[in-house]
Amino acid sequence: MNEQQLIEYMRDNFDTDLIEREGKFKRLKTGRMAGHKHFNTGYIRLSIYGRQYYAHRLVFLFCNGAFPVRQTDHINGIKHDNRIENLRDVSRSENMRNKGMQSNNKSGVCGLDMHKLSGTWRCQVHNGDRYIAKHFKLDQRDEAIAYLAEAHAANGYTARHGTKSR
Repeated sequence: MNEQQLIEYMRDNFDTDLIEREGKFKRLKTGRMAGHKHFNTGYIRLSIYGRQYYAHRLVFLFCNGAFPVRQTDHINGIKHDNRIENLRDVSRSENMRNKGMQSNNKSGVCGLDMHKLSGTWRCQVHNGDRYIAKHFKLDQRDEAIAYLAEAHAANGYTARHGTKSR
């Protein structure tokens, strides 16, 4: 199925945010979201003529006439919120600047970790080309956090970057 055929199929069966229209599918109730939440990734997927698609990519296709060229970013970080105003086509680097905190983060601050060899706090920020690292003494944790906040702002990180994921 090419992009134009997918758009026509979706136009016939769904609203722009993949809400099922009245009476189109027997197993779906009118007004319900099509697809299912993938147990591992949290993204909504659905099958059209035997092929799996991520719902956010289909919404982007339906509203913009083409699949995203790069990655589709959920601006608010909620993987199942597929409203078009919450989606944007971004590079991998831009997408990572809107990433929430990883579940295995021990310092509580994204980009800050304890450097065991030197016994210091290590701040790491990616500036587009490479990582910039700066070390702070153990009693300078607040200064390290302030440095990271400034570095994130200067390098295009979003306000949501490093916050607890939902």
